[in-house]
Amino acid sequence: MIFLTNNLTSLRSKLLFTVLTVCSSFQLYAQAGSFMELSGQYADYNAHLAQTSSDSSSSVATSLEPGVCQSSQCRSTRQNLIDVSKLAYPDQCTAKNNYLNVMLIQSPQIIKDLSLAQPTQSIVKPACTNAAMNQKLLSNARYASKCYNAPSNVGRPCVNPTYHQLMHNSFDLVAKCLKGFLEEDNYEATIEEMLGKFSIESNFHINAVSHSGFAGIGQIGREAITDVNDKSKKGNLESLKSYLNSHSEPSCQKLTQVLKKPLSEKPNFSATCERTSADNNSPLSNLLYSFSYRKIQRSYLDNYLSNKTLLERFGIKSKEEADSSPSFKYLISKLNTWSYNPGVGGLIYSVRSAVLAQPPGYFKSKESVDILLKSIFTRMSGSVSYKDCDSQREINRKENACYLYRVTEKQKDLRQVAGVEKCVNI
Repeated sequence: MIFLTNNLTSLRSKLLFTVLTVCSSFQLYAQAGSFMELSGQYADYNAHLAQTSSDSSSSVATSLEPGVCQSSQCRSTRQNLIDVSKLAYPDQCTAKNNYLNVMLIQSPQIIKDLSLAQPTQSIVKPACTNAAMNQKLLSNARYASKCYNAPSNVGRPCVNPTYHQLMHNSFDLVAKCLKGFLEEDNYEATIEEMLGKFSIESNFHINAVSHSGFAGIGQIGREAITDVNDKSKKGNLESLKSYLNSHSEPSCQKLTQVLKKPLSEKPNFSATCERTSADNNSPLSNLLYSFSYRKIQRSYLDNYLSNKTLLERFGIKSKEEADSSPSFKYLISKLNTWSYNPGVGGLIYSVRSAVLAQPPGYFKSKESVDILLKSIFTRMSGSVSYKDCDSQREINRKENACYLYRVTEKQKDLRQVAGVEKCVNI
């Protein structure tokens, strides 16, 4: 009897040690160099989770998964902190599709931290990123589960609080840190658009891969990576690292750790794991490259549309005047989002012909620019109605033309599913 009791005590101690080790990872943010300041509530949650673990062996068994607590008391505490009662996690996580959590154990510390931090003081609403991750699967999507040591036919990782927090916190952190880098006129609208854009590109999933080999949350490929690595480009990797190093927020400075080694410029399918694996700092690296690529494309658009003949259609006489024109900046922002799919080169001919079809001074208002965008769409697609883009068959045929419309509609969808008026508050 004494022998049995000692064995049980030893087993209980080992289980408790395992749980406390897992729970201690929740406290990483309270240490020096943390990414997010946590409230006293969060510390209370850690203590409560540890207490729950020591009180019940069943709690020990169900709390071993990082970032997820299963006991009713633990769930209640967690709901008070991140209000998960309003978020849906409909996936059934199994040993087969929960491969992301397994990989997180081996991932760099920055990735572990972001998967465990509760979304406090977010500029992006967690309900919106949750809606993005739980939307209907993309018809042509593949998921690089092999990069997580899982069978190739498993599909995407199951969406649980840990996975959601990783994707949400990563996007939110990059969005916060790069505001000054992107220098957008209406940054709140920019992040709303990028939320919609990444939802279309990958359903906000870390390891989505297209039939062409574009990979990760931002579906980046060789061309975008080459541009970002090119030191001659405005918005290149070196300028991004310099910006982050001089940032006033330590959490933003630490993002340079992710960029120590540039992403390779290999052909798409030969670099899938580098662009999608949490072990290689994804989704942070993928997001940072995607945001930088936006700045590079904006530079292309600024240079092209600074043509005197084109500026006259906006009633603008100089580049300096263009920089302060609301209608011109609105056009640049929309074209910047649109160009993410076809590239700037895929837009230029249609943009030029649509602008020059109108007399000087015609595009002086946001409403006139919306008419211009519709004209560009028609020239690219041959269609007169955006509704043609609602058909999957038409999307496949007119993917480049429909892209901006689809991003706009996706933003509306996410707000509706999340039950919010807007997804970003800056």
